[in-house]
Amino acid sequence: MHDPPQRQHFREVLRDLIAKKSAGGASATVSREEVEDVGASLGMKSDEACQEFLAVYGELWTSRAGSLAASRVETDESRTYPPPRNWSSFDDVVLA
Repeated sequence: MHDPPQRQHFREVLRDLIAKKSAGGASATVSREEVEDVGASLGMKSDEACQEFLAVYGELWTSRAGSLAASRVETDESRTYPPPRNWSSFDDVVLA
């Protein structure tokens, strides 16, 4: 995994993304593509970005649905990817 400053910057950018998408108290949908784009902008591989996103569940973000499983959206395409990339998006995302 990457050094702490890079992970911290990833978390800051992710926090800003969720805050913008959930402005006004609405919950957000965060796609795997968005997470991977944030990671790529910081030199992270797709699987590293997804792993870090999932690792900060409960710390940086949570779901109004109450669990990862309940808010996880999968598609036929996303099921072809190995973990931690085997999801399409998460619904009902809010900052923790």
